Amino acid sequence: MSTTVKFLILYLIPIISFGSIFGVYLHAYGSPEDTFINLAFFLVVLGFIASCTLAFTLIQQFTSVEINHLGIIFALLPWIADLIVIGLYLVVFYGFFNP
Repeated sequence: MSTTVKFLILYLIPIISFGSIFGVYLHAYGSPEDTFINLAFFLVVLGFIASCTLAFTLIQQFTSVEINHLGIIFALLPWIADLIVIGLYLVVFYGFFNP
């Protein structure tokens, strides 16, 4: 798989995860009798695991021959965005950090 495809997949994972959170939020507060909160969280965590593995392989690729700092930064940005998405999901649906 080429580096461009890896970056494309890596950047699409947080966008799709955020879109699924938005869809689950709209569905959960529209009809509360049948929600998909736990299933969507499972899929978001699977996306985070895929993001971790892709980011790790890209970072390994950029540090193998000569260190490319810009490549490492652009590999870490979507991973951090996915962490923010998981944190947002935990705050909105599971009430973490609420007093």
